[in-house]
Amino acid sequence: MWNGKEALDYLLQEPSLEYLRPDIILVDVQVSVMDGYRAMRTIRTEGPFKVSVRIRNIPIVAMTASAIQGDSRKVPEGWSDDCLAKPEKGKLLEKMLLKWATEGRRKQKLAEAEEDQQRTSVVRNTCQRGTHKALS
Repeated sequence: MWNGKEALDYLLQEPSLEYLRPDIILVDVQVSVMDGYRAMRTIRTEGPFKVSVRIRNIPIVAMTASAIQGDSRKVPEGWSDDCLAKPEKGKLLEKMLLKWATEGRRKQKLAEAEEDQQRTSVVRNTCQRGTHKALS
């Protein structure tokens, strides 16, 4: 994606062969149209992004220009899972991608299991109420 707006539009698409759900989101905090700060805030705090289990559990790594001192401190807590200064040196990016992609998949599986339990509970309660009415 070239900017935050394109990334948000992509995330709202239903997963398919054309729109694969990402395991991790890398956000450059300084891009045009919609900067990374606004994109992260939208994903973590607003409407369809916040309520979607599939979106809210995708880890976000903010990428900042190391020449701009303090950029990583500008990212409010909870908007990103980690922060990486550019240019990245060594294998730090690789390690970070592996760490957060693995953590994101783990969180996703837990959230989906919780969602399934809630759905099962609703169905069970509905069935019990229907049985109770039928017996009355």
